[in-house]
Amino acid sequence: MLPSVIINLIFPFVLHQIPYGIQQFLVVTTHALSYIVIAFSDDYRIAIIGVALNSFSGGLSGMTTLALSSYYSKNTVRSYASGQGAGGLIASI
Repeated sequence: MLPSVIINLIFPFVLHQIPYGIQQFLVVTTHALSYIVIAFSDDYRIAIIGVALNSFSGGLSGMTTLALSSYYSKNTVRSYASGQGAGGLIASI
């Protein structure tokens, strides 16, 4: 959770300087790396690093996706927001 908060506090000021392709590459790479680290970790401390990577990736993914929302209709943005909210509720269960 903390890496996502840090991303949401810092990246709005620097996101426009990073090309979109690199942003997506970072999202995909950190997501894949987080799953690999968690799957192959024998120690819980290493697994927590994987969880932190996943939080980083989730924060960056949300920020990158929302930056593109100005190109879509309001219904698309509403659907995205509803899906994010429902996903958070279902994941907590």
